[in-house]
Amino acid sequence: MLSPRSSKAETDSVSCPVRPFSRSTRYYNACLIGERPASVVRLKTPRRAPDLCVEVMSESNDWSEMDEKRALYLEAGAEEVWVVDKDGAVRFFGKQQLEASELVPGFPERV
Repeated sequence: MLSPRSSKAETDSVSCPVRPFSRSTRYYNACLIGERPASVVRLKTPRRAPDLCVEVMSESNDWSEMDEKRALYLEAGAEEVWVVDKDGAVRFFGKQQLEASELVPGFPERV
């Protein structure tokens, strides 16, 4: 389980939808929702991404798809996007690639 920076944060461990603006719906694998109104979480298909979106790559994913999803989540308001590759390495992204997570300091680079 993640150790969020806020004691008010909630975690969600199932695939969840986000549909920013007029684009198609995308599903992230996990998320961290910080200090936001509960109404943001309860929307059927929110237009605002959670603070942290996590994508876990499968055999059918490639980095081109991950780059597209990452851009979509950041555009929709995510502060960070993590991509876990097929070997368990975690890459952290904000507006650019990060050396480590700023939202969950100390999160390992490999899971």
